[in-house]
Amino acid sequence: ALRAEGLPLAAAAPYLAPYLVPTLQGRLSLVGGLGWRAPDLAVQLNSLTVDRLRLSQGEQELAGWDQLSLSDARIDLGQRTASAGLLSLSGPRTAVSRDAQGHWIFESWLKAQSPGASVKAMSTGDVADKGRAPSDQTPAWQWRLGQLALRDGNLAWRDATAVVARKPGGVALDATGLQLQAGPFSGGPNGLGTEPVELQLAARLGAPVSVRDGGGSPEPGRLDYRGRVKLVPFSTQGRLEVARLPLHALEPYFGDA
Repeated sequence: ALRAEGLPLAAAAPYLAPYLVPTLQGRLSLVGGLGWRAPDLAVQLNSLTVDRLRLSQGEQELAGWDQLSLSDARIDLGQRTASAGLLSLSGPRTAVSRDAQGHWIFESWLKAQSPGASVKAMSTGDVADKGRAPSDQTPAWQWRLGQLALRDGNLAWRDATAVVARKPGGVALDATGLQLQAGPFSGGPNGLGTEPVELQLAARLGAPVSVRDGGGSPEPGRLDYRGRVKLVPFSTQGRLEVARLPLHALEPYFGDA
């Protein structure tokens, strides 16, 4: 049996330090088990949660969530299959941004790797591949997720690239109160599955309070969609409701069109 309760993610800091600039905090809990029938190994996770994750640099929080929960998950290494009943994310929050040179904020989170480290990693992989017995019968990985649920998300978008340089401060847009329910999902050697996905999406969209005119702008706009989406090829059918969408905030992207 596998069981862990409140393991601190900070314990992984020595392993992440060579690659990650921000620090990672949070608590991991899981309940599951292992199944072994030579030569196959299967991992069953009844539940896995990561609570109060926080990716921070100094006193600044770069990203985080209240809780991530995965239930009824199974990974079969022999059959090369992975499945989960529900993946739930509560209170996710982050800002996605590009500076004037077009660099994404995520780029500054990763430490530059020396050429020697890359060569060593490649060499290790080559040795592992050479040691593996060839088999034309090895099946491709197949995966399935029954339901994806996200609630109370907050996402900020900031863009200061040249394409929006004519707008003082660049483009700034906030999506708050983000709610999402979708599923089922599946995939395999040919990519995403072709079965339709039930989708419910709702969010409030607006400019940040700090850049609203005198702080007295109308309340944020609202977007609500309920329907079915087919990912490959993409198509959708459902009901879309929008109100007061702040299209003026995105004007630099299509102002000259």
